[in-house]
Amino acid sequence: MLNGSIIGKYSPYNNLPEIAKTDKTNADKITFSAGSPAQPIALTLAQAQDMKYICELVSFDNVNVVEADGNFSLSDGQSTLTLYNKFKIDLAAANAVKATGILVIFKEAYQLYPITIDINQGIDQLTTDDIMNAPAYNLAGQRVDASYKGVVIQNGRKLLRK
Repeated sequence: MLNGSIIGKYSPYNNLPEIAKTDKTNADKITFSAGSPAQPIALTLAQAQDMKYICELVSFDNVNVVEADGNFSLSDGQSTLTLYNKFKIDLAAANAVKATGILVIFKEAYQLYPITIDINQGIDQLTTDDIMNAPAYNLAGQRVDASYKGVVIQNGRKLLRK
């Protein structure tokens, strides 16, 4: 947290608010103290195209990271948002991610400075046909039938039958 006052002049830079230094600028009267971390504002990619969120910490759920010619962007299938890797995090094309970062505008184009990109590691699809039709063996390696109760090994996986 910053407390105090500072003298400067308002000077927009590429449509971003900026305070430029003057000959009266002095940071000696500012105190620094620990505070709680900022919480991101949850947005959709379409909502991110609004000046009211500029310079805010924002997050996007269930978006895809798309790469084209070495450039990365977020996409939800309808809207896109350019990623500018200002903080040098590892970026890779991926589906179903949560992205958190600072929303900025550069030459009238909205961009996200990503801070974190979390990839959904969930199970996409589970099939059981191969397991259920494979022969079953007990822990001693003896083949058993469908009426056997206990731990069985089927198609290389250990299962418990009750």
